[in-house]
Amino acid sequence: MKNFKEVIAAAAAFGPVTLAVAAPYDKNTIGAVRDARKAALIRPLLCGNAGLIRSALDEAGENPEDYETLEGRDPARVAIAAVRDGRADFLMKGKLTTSAIMSACLNKTSGLNTGRSMSAVTVCHIPAYGKLLAVSDPALNILPTTEQKIDFTASMIKLLHALGIDNPRIALLSSSEEVSMKIPSTMDAAVITQMNRRGQLAGAQVDGPLALDNIVSAAAAEKKGIHSPVAGSADGIIVPNIECGNALIKSLIYFAGSTNATLVVGGMAPVVLPSRAGSLETKLAALAVGALLARRYKEVI
Repeated sequence: MKNFKEVIAAAAAFGPVTLAVAAPYDKNTIGAVRDARKAALIRPLLCGNAGLIRSALDEAGENPEDYETLEGRDPARVAIAAVRDGRADFLMKGKLTTSAIMSACLNKTSGLNTGRSMSAVTVCHIPAYGKLLAVSDPALNILPTTEQKIDFTASMIKLLHALGIDNPRIALLSSSEEVSMKIPSTMDAAVITQMNRRGQLAGAQVDGPLALDNIVSAAAAEKKGIHSPVAGSADGIIVPNIECGNALIKSLIYFAGSTNATLVVGGMAPVVLPSRAGSLETKLAALAVGALLARRYKEVI
């Protein structure tokens, strides 16, 4: 898929899946839920304080009788329980901090933890790039280990498959193409690349270390004499740390006009983390990606 319009159309074609929304107490969250419901992406299940939910629906001009609610003092736990019980297929953060909902998701007994590392993935529609580009992890794990990056790569493969890319190209970002003991990210990239070549990370073409210019520009890779199935046309990028990932996706927004949608993957179900500054278009895109991925989770897990 080349853009979010195609993603939304694909998700709508499958029909709605159930979304548990934790603390939908603000007009922006309700607006995104309303639009996704009208687009046949979701069946919303609103979780939290019933009075606050009703007020937010009234403010948005929505009829509370059209929405199913689950009341509870802790909206994150209520929404997660709905997923664990099979009442919902994925969940979305409303008027909660990311740390609050992720703390609940990572709980080993009552959360969405499966034993694998959970990670944030931002899917970017960059007009000049010509197709969607996924970046992990720009928001959750500060300095991931090699083992965590292996999990991130496996989760990204699953997400890109859900977006209709059967054999995605995934690049492992570093500052150099040469493997060096002095640059840990190049060592991680070499290990993960070799695992892919031996079939331990199947379903994608994975290569690295690669610098950013060679990941997105075939001309740059050719000038450097780099021969890689990923160079110049990556579908996904695994970044070395949170600072690099955060700077990359925000640079794409402000310098390249990217529209970004962020989800947490690797647990029992996808978690949509809409940006407070994001537009309704961005939130709808994230919900469409989440809906497609939720279907993939149900098929695989």
